[in-house]
Amino acid sequence: MESAVVIGGGITGFSIAYNLAKRGIKTTLLEKKYPSSGSTGRCSGGIRNQWSREHEIKLARESIKILEKLSAELNFNILFRQGGHIILAEDEKSMKNLIKDTETQRVANVRTKILNQDQIKRMLPFIDITKIVGGTLNRKEGVCHPFSLLYGYQHGFKKLGGKVLKFTKAEKLDIRNSEVKGVKTNKNTFEADFVVVAAGAYSKELLKTIGINIQSKVLKTEILATEPLKFFIKPMVFCKPSMLFFNQTIRGEVIGGASEPSNEGYNLDSSLEFLRTFSKKLRRIAPPLRRVKVLRSWAGLQEFSPDESPIYGKTEIQNLYVACADSGKAFTFAPKIGEYFAELIIEGQTSWDMTPFSLKRFEKKKKQKHFYK
Repeated sequence: MESAVVIGGGITGFSIAYNLAKRGIKTTLLEKKYPSSGSTGRCSGGIRNQWSREHEIKLARESIKILEKLSAELNFNILFRQGGHIILAEDEKSMKNLIKDTETQRVANVRTKILNQDQIKRMLPFIDITKIVGGTLNRKEGVCHPFSLLYGYQHGFKKLGGKVLKFTKAEKLDIRNSEVKGVKTNKNTFEADFVVVAAGAYSKELLKTIGINIQSKVLKTEILATEPLKFFIKPMVFCKPSMLFFNQTIRGEVIGGASEPSNEGYNLDSSLEFLRTFSKKLRRIAPPLRRVKVLRSWAGLQEFSPDESPIYGKTEIQNLYVACADSGKAFTFAPKIGEYFAELIIEGQTSWDMTPFSLKRFEKKKKQKHFYK
């Protein structure tokens, strides 16, 4: 039986590991801390189809189809709520870009509705509509509980005979004659026919040790949770260009946050400055929330590639694969990406073109500007 090692216990790593095990590959997942300890356990759980590039829209569309049936397949409730996703434009430029995006989404067979101020006010009566130009709505989108989805995949993976090794840090990839042979960790060396590096923002450090340089930058996302409130926000809400987002959990808490460039390396501490800044932004758009108590806050890291699209696929090292620089899209893309990697590893090709996500796309490109510069 062929074997694989997947490095990284986040949603991407578990989706890949589950799909490999499902296809009969003896799979071991290595996590340097514990499952969900990284970006997955620190995200808002938004599932979004409203992207700007056709290949990303199609990938999100297929992932949503998987999520709709995944609870039954895993025999585990992943708590996926399709309450829709509204993107609010705070200025004319953002609105023009949203309209342009809906045209691309239509080509990819994704229906997104353009909203005017009156429609937004009816759907989100707590919003100060004078701060909003317009928006878009996709009803197939929504929110999935991060821990439920990840532990659902873990549940399915273990039932298929997969092994999860916690507190096992991948320190070096065993490369011989331009082919990966296994992974050296702080505990043991694990031999494998295939290795997938899916360690989130930490992937570039490991890949750098074998001469694969991932050009990426880290964004720090900080999130807060309020006291439980009477349910009043059905869709996920995202604002442009402020990058503010919020939704309401099934317990009634309002979860919200924003992203900004990280100059602190891999620091995961939430800051008092974030609470002040975010609260000010949120009060500006949603004045009724100004008197709500904040119970807790936390931070997570997102790794962005130069063109802000994930890197998925083969490397120049035989049987070594990467899934990194997710650019804030890992949680949405993971369900389909797991199937994609299983196809690629077992069959040597995929059922649809994933070239736009290839690492090779950067080989002849000049350095590109990040949206947050």
